[in-house]
Amino acid sequence: NVPSGRTYQAIARFAPGVTGGANPNVHGETLYSNSYLLDGMNVTDPVTRTFSTNLNFDAIEAVEIITGGYDAEFGQTTGAVVNVVTRSGGNERTVDASAWYGDFNLVSGGKKLSGDFQDTNVNLNTGGPVLRDKVWYFFSYELNRIAVKPAVRTNYNTGISTADPRVFLGHYLLGKLTYAVHPAHQLTFLAQSDPTTISNIYGDSYTYDEAQTLREQGGANYSLAHDWTIGRSTRLHTQVGLVESIINDVSARRDFSTPTHLNFNGDQTVN
Repeated sequence: NVPSGRTYQAIARFAPGVTGGANPNVHGETLYSNSYLLDGMNVTDPVTRTFSTNLNFDAIEAVEIITGGYDAEFGQTTGAVVNVVTRSGGNERTVDASAWYGDFNLVSGGKKLSGDFQDTNVNLNTGGPVLRDKVWYFFSYELNRIAVKPAVRTNYNTGISTADPRVFLGHYLLGKLTYAVHPAHQLTFLAQSDPTTISNIYGDSYTYDEAQTLREQGGANYSLAHDWTIGRSTRLHTQVGLVESIINDVSARRDFSTPTHLNFNGDQTVN
């Protein structure tokens, strides 16, 4: 077992020629040159050309990483193709759950310089038969909360101190239904969503706590796939899908009229 973060983005960094962070650079290409697939459906953000989907790590069956020798279907990719294959239900009913927690006090040999953090992760996965040997389900949920509280910062010109934490709160949901219509035909429906909020995303000492920026992001993916086994060595895969992605920055209190931002010259303006 190789230690890694509990994300498919962290897994991708173990491939040869891959460097960087959550949106990696592959063989010298930019971070905008990758393609991200969910069970074969392209879920790459069409605006930023970066990943747009977060999943419960325990809902992942495998991560396929292609860094060269692309097929024609990946003609727009010059970096990596990251295909996340999710788990499916079967005839055996399963339930697994886990919880993870971390903070500065639990870091072995860590040195707390300033601020603090709390990392909380709760996971639930369940799957099984709806109709044995015919219809199966799988459901997954993850709560991901990361709170980073900076050291108190004071603007010495105004006397304003800010100490609100930056809180990342994500809810990752996935549902899959598999139907064996015939020994040679199988239908799979997948629905996935990852609504997320990030509070105090641009915290600074020139903005009152109640006027910090709240980011709302996430989206939803829907897919219907048909697999037809034509012979011993031939299979036809047909898939249609819908990908939705949003990102929105608003005032933390959703107050768009009260002056709450302090400029360098001391004037107040609406955030």
